[in-house]
Amino acid sequence: MKKNFLITLAAIAALASCKKNETPETNPFSYELINAKINLGAASSLGPVGCIELNDDGTYVAEILADAAGYEGLDKYLQIPFERILVGIKDRKVASYLSGTYVTSAGEYRLDGLGTLSFEADMQYANYSFPDGKSYRDRTGITPGAMLPAFKAANGQWTPCKADIQVNNLSDDSCFEGSYDKLDFEAIAADVAAGCVPELESYLPLFEGYRLNRMSVSQLNTFVMEYANGKKLGGYWKFDDIEGTVKKTLEDKRILSTSLTFTPALDGNRITLVISGEVSVDNIPTYQYKISLYFCM
Repeated sequence: MKKNFLITLAAIAALASCKKNETPETNPFSYELINAKINLGAASSLGPVGCIELNDDGTYVAEILADAAGYEGLDKYLQIPFERILVGIKDRKVASYLSGTYVTSAGEYRLDGLGTLSFEADMQYANYSFPDGKSYRDRTGITPGAMLPAFKAANGQWTPCKADIQVNNLSDDSCFEGSYDKLDFEAIAADVAAGCVPELESYLPLFEGYRLNRMSVSQLNTFVMEYANGKKLGGYWKFDDIEGTVKKTLEDKRILSTSLTFTPALDGNRITLVISGEVSVDNIPTYQYKISLYFCM
């Protein structure tokens, strides 16, 4: 009996020793982040991606940082309602927005049209690579949608279906009114210039290609506005009223100031966005305008 007891103790000791020296197995990280923003590099991203938003409907939105030359054309005006989707960052760094679908695998997210995204074991760094082979490693943080400020949800795919335009020339009381079944700023600007704003004629090239083809709004209220010139502008918006002013120095050194108030409304399968304001030259009010845009689902 004593011999059998010793044999049993030896077997247990051997088994314990074997388990102690084994290399522990690690399971692949389970990629189940949904309705979350993955921040990359905060305000100083090493790569061109500032943030990737993953939605539970299988879609993503990526914030692609552009060069520092600044917005061109109408960009400064059109970007007023939007913040960067990178949580907690209020700067107006130039960015465009790429959207698509994604799938998960054992070790990464695969984002259609963008590339892959994965995390290191401590979740402090993320790696992402593009189809052309370029890859980046950035500090990361994850913000669940539940931690975002409350917003009026407008998620869905929206098509511009109507635009009503009113412009008043305060110097001679002339006015322009027009209704359009497409949101084509280039065509609208040409009509306004011919109708009551002759000074606009020389600036018409700035409106080229700004025909809004589609507006996509994600689960977390990230807006992607797709224009005919290939630009994809937008960002995060709580969908509340917002005001802003854009100033520009003209060739003759006068200061052109444009105030804009964005007033949105959502009613079932229709969005109404009213943009109104005043244009001043050297602080003298010159024009007043109201643009009513309608989007249908």
